[in-house]
Amino acid sequence: MLVHFPVAFWTLGTLFDIAAYAGWQDFWQPAGLLILLGLGIGLLSAIVGAVDFALMDADDQARSTAEIHMMLMLGAWMLYLTAYLFRLEGAAISTETGLVPVVISVVAFLTMLIGGRFGGHLVYHHGVGVAKRASRGSGPKKDAA
Repeated sequence: MLVHFPVAFWTLGTLFDIAAYAGWQDFWQPAGLLILLGLGIGLLSAIVGAVDFALMDADDQARSTAEIHMMLMLGAWMLYLTAYLFRLEGAAISTETGLVPVVISVVAFLTMLIGGRFGGHLVYHHGVGVAKRASRGSGPKKDAA
């Protein structure tokens, strides 16, 4: 469940960036805060993902998908960090909207979408990070009578 928070924060941050660049200047500083929150929780999500990855068997079919997901999501994290750093004036978020951080934010968002697709495949197809249940994949039991 932790992974939903950075996705939500970064999605809103990117939308706020676009709104600020389109003229609604009041969205600029909240966009920076949303991106920062996504960075913090995204780091925690990456740690949880690294633990899941470390627990995978070396010959697990999901491993290559996990590697692609991991690289894309770390790439998105680094792009959002760059977008955040570009908007700083000293230790505070600038009050002026800039094109460069907005473009980086949009590229980070697209990277996150692709990485999230791989993450969804890991969970819903391979069951990575999902508690194993006895009935999983076996379908309903039928009586032998």
